[in-house]
Amino acid sequence: MKNSSFSFAALIAFGLFFTSCTKDPSYDDQLSGHWTSAKVTYGDEEATNLYKFELILESSKEFDFTQTTLVGAKVQTGIWAANEGTKEIILTFDDGSPQAKYDVLALNKTQMTAQNVVNGKRFTIVFKK
Repeated sequence: MKNSSFSFAALIAFGLFFTSCTKDPSYDDQLSGHWTSAKVTYGDEEATNLYKFELILESSKEFDFTQTTLVGAKVQTGIWAANEGTKEIILTFDDGSPQAKYDVLALNKTQMTAQNVVNGKRFTIVFKK
């Protein structure tokens, strides 16, 4: 009986040791991936049918950003940076366009809500991974 109790205690200790060693993904790791817009609002207006966004954030810090509207698609590339403290993503474009800053309002494994201001109105994009 003592042997059985010891084995059970050793098994629990072994399990706790390996569970406590798993590392949470960094903020950058959580952001990295292929994101596609599921819902878009511009100001107070629903704009999902007018805009589609695809954002690929590579772990190498490179990105591809595609914005599709009724007029056509625009693809931009560059380098991205994130700030976990301020919950921001900053896109620096290869074509010399001004940097774009997105506030990350919500983030989990499969969904991100990001927001920026364009012409004085808030663009809010719900992305799915």
